[in-house]
Amino acid sequence: EIGVPLFVAQGDKVEIDTRTGEYRKRV
Repeated sequence: EIGVPLFVAQGDKVEIDTRTGEYRKRV
C-alpha cells in the first residue's frame, strides 16, 4: 500500500513511479 502525500487530495489522479513508489507528477 502506498501512502498518499498530504498535498495529494483523495481522488486526485497522479502518476506513480512504481520502481520507487514516489509520486512523479499530478495528472
